[in-house]
Amino acid sequence: MCEHPEDWEAHAIATSENEDSAQRYKLKVKFEGIHLRDIDAEYDEKRRIVGLEWSKRDRGSGRAACWSVVTQLVAKYHEQELTKAQEESADTDPLETTSQPYMINDDLYSMIIVAKQEDQPCTIKEAADKDSDADAMEEG
Repeated sequence: MCEHPEDWEAHAIATSENEDSAQRYKLKVKFEGIHLRDIDAEYDEKRRIVGLEWSKRDRGSGRAACWSVVTQLVAKYHEQELTKAQEESADTDPLETTSQPYMINDDLYSMIIVAKQEDQPCTIKEAADKDSDADAMEEG
């Protein structure tokens, strides 16, 4: 079962690989292979997390340096987009040209929760469910 988010994540997200590579490894194990669904008025993308990247501090937005997940479109849902990307740039992998990073935050967790459960490598559970599980056990 994969819970989103977990208590240890905030520290791991803000810890560079130079400071503690074990934190990056924990994030990699947790997120790699997880699917998300990014829905907007103009698109509905089904993506899979394929890795992590360190994002440097952005002085303009005030965002601190942290880990982000890197995603690619899921081919079985996006054949047309990937075919078009292949035609536009025949010498590169269409999945690489459609890669997109996402900050590890509440928006990402929401996108993970709305993705199809059957696409997930594990059962996805919101961490907030822990409280309701404990309440149900006390009532039972």
